[in-house]
Amino acid sequence: MIFLYPGADPADPLPGFSVPDGDLHFRAGRPVSIDCPWYVPVANAFDMTHLETVHRRKLTRAPSIRYPDAMTFRVDYTTAVTGDGWSDRAMRWLSGNDIRVEVTCFGGTTIMVESSVRSRRAYLLVSLRPTSGGVSILPLFGVPRRSAGLHRLHARISAALFMAFLRRDVEALGGIRFPPGFLDNRDETINACYRYLCALPQLVTEESK
Repeated sequence: MIFLYPGADPADPLPGFSVPDGDLHFRAGRPVSIDCPWYVPVANAFDMTHLETVHRRKLTRAPSIRYPDAMTFRVDYTTAVTGDGWSDRAMRWLSGNDIRVEVTCFGGTTIMVESSVRSRRAYLLVSLRPTSGGVSILPLFGVPRRSAGLHRLHARISAALFMAFLRRDVEALGGIRFPPGFLDNRDETINACYRYLCALPQLVTEESK
């Protein structure tokens, strides 16, 4: 991944997980294309109403919204599974129906997720790349390394569960556009994310002046 800062010297560090990269085993996923602007999947990641209706996750703790710096937007919350699909049943069994999640957006085009289910932790980095037909979502999965090599199996399981989670979004997000002044009276979290996206520094070039 190549990170570009829209300005002179970067005022903020590169994004990273709460543990060193060397402690994790990573597995790259396949890109997923969606017919929508790049910022729609970002806001979707912080849409609590959609989390409950589409992904069948019920909030058991209200979201906590934070702004570590001008480039970063972070939300953490806890959910229980209400769905009955195979991935829902698997998550309910693995988590004891207590899933703790921290979602971070860095610079608008990078999303990082850290989830905790009982003693298991999983890490996800999503790169959003604008395309002529919308946006391409490229996931990278991370799990803690194990001496017995079980991290490779854990990474496969983590990837399968996330892709099942993401597939519910592909059809729902196709064709979506946010109008100027977007506001959802039911969900302050997505409103806060939209305000964050609109306030991100702009890259000004000689051609755009």
